[in-house]
Amino acid sequence: MRIFLLKIRKKSKIISIKNLDRFKLKQNEILLLFGGDEMLSKYKYENLSKEDKIKIDSNPNLANKNEFKIARALLFEFEKNYKFAQTIHQSISHSANHAILAISLDKVGIDLEAIKNRDFYPHLDFCFSDDEKYKVQNSPNPLNEFYKIWTYKEASLKFFNLGFYALDTMQENTTRHFSDILYNRESKFIYSVAY
Repeated sequence: MRIFLLKIRKKSKIISIKNLDRFKLKQNEILLLFGGDEMLSKYKYENLSKEDKIKIDSNPNLANKNEFKIARALLFEFEKNYKFAQTIHQSISHSANHAILAISLDKVGIDLEAIKNRDFYPHLDFCFSDDEKYKVQNSPNPLNEFYKIWTYKEASLKFFNLGFYALDTMQENTTRHFSDILYNRESKFIYSVAY
């Protein structure tokens, strides 16, 4: 598990954190926990929330999905190691056997995608504005730009608690946001945080 702190300023920045000992979440900060296969050994059914147990009971295949297990193990590790007195908000996302958890004192949304070569042009017509299409098509790295905008849109949906049907309504000025690239072994991921 890797732990990062996003400090929200005029120019936001990411700081690595070794552990959650004596960590105190403050305003204008978002705690990010990122993990992969190494989190599978920390997953236990009895540690799940009541809502997650209901999800598994109604969809037994979910219990076999590594991404679900990794995401819930990250959540459990956070709750086990961090005692919080304040009300916190959280958002979680997973992709390609990895997950990321965002925790904030304010509302937050996060999305994670493994960057892989794909034909993304059909998505441009489906839910990208003309300005967003122009950015992707004229970027030095169109694939990264596509994923940056796509993850921002999905993070914004989570921020507003909306369904996928509203993806095309999420534009770059819908919420404040931050995007970054993570590397893990041979995989490359992009994540976006909406806040």
